[in-house]
Amino acid sequence: MSASERSSSSLVRRPNVLTGALLTGVRSIDMQHSELFELIEAFESAHAAGDLATAVGTLLPHLEAYVVFHFSEEEQLMSSLVNEASYIQMHLAQHQSFKDSLQRICAGFNVKDDEVIVEELTALLRSWLTQHIATTDMSLGQKLLAQGSHKLWK
Repeated sequence: MSASERSSSSLVRRPNVLTGALLTGVRSIDMQHSELFELIEAFESAHAAGDLATAVGTLLPHLEAYVVFHFSEEEQLMSSLVNEASYIQMHLAQHQSFKDSLQRICAGFNVKDDEVIVEELTALLRSWLTQHIATTDMSLGQKLLAQGSHKLWK
């Protein structure tokens, strides 16, 4: 699928989620990004419905675990890149910074006002993730595809 086909893709779930503009072209990465956004939406929906047990007790730990899994998968893919040590180092630092921020915010569920935490968490998840995908992960996709070792969406 060409870049123009990806950008006009029907994978729009809701504004600022997974649009063609956020597709890297690498199937495994794009599927994981989609899953991340679906988890974020489920967390927001459960919280908005007042189901804190599901939002905080079930979805948030699952989201945290999925972030770790996804970053690990990307990092494994990055290990195949040749002559990209500075890019890999920068990408790894972004992942660690996000994990640190997520852990700090999630720890706050025990001590801060719930609404403040949810707003802070959803802002981090949506804005950081969208920005990271649109820039750093897009670059990763281009690098992986240029090596010819990963499949495009078909």
